[in-house]
Amino acid sequence: MLLGYQLLISDVLSLGAGMILVVVCIVGLGIGGTLVMGKWLGVGPTHRLPVACGFSLCGAAAVAAVDGVIETRERREVMTAVALVVIFGTLMIPVVPAAAALLGLGNYDAGLWAGGSIHEVAQVLAAAATVWVAGLSLAGVLIFV
Repeated sequence: MLLGYQLLISDVLSLGAGMILVVVCIVGLGIGGTLVMGKWLGVGPTHRLPVACGFSLCGAAAVAAVDGVIETRERREVMTAVALVVIFGTLMIPVVPAAAALLGLGNYDAGLWAGGSIHEVAQVLAAAATVWVAGLSLAGVLIFV
């Protein structure tokens, strides 16, 4: 909560209209792509939506929020969505910094990538800290936009 409290509108606006558009696209494509992939895999809509929002927004908190709005058929759908979010997000902590190094990304770009590709706040900050300590503030701003 305190990380979110530190986010100022000026921090978000300092990213520029282009970066804000990128964030909107990442979230929109993430939700849409996950919903389509889930449908192709035969996953029911009350299971697809929490997973899509958890992967594309803010992890387990988004799963809980969606569960509060829609009626899931079974509790295990929510538990599975949370488990998927935690497992994949945790896997991203070493993957993003390693991939950034392999691609030759600088600290700034690696911080952007961590903030744009990982959904849980703590996982974003853990990945960004392994790349660049100063990248924490940039990744933190992206995760809250």
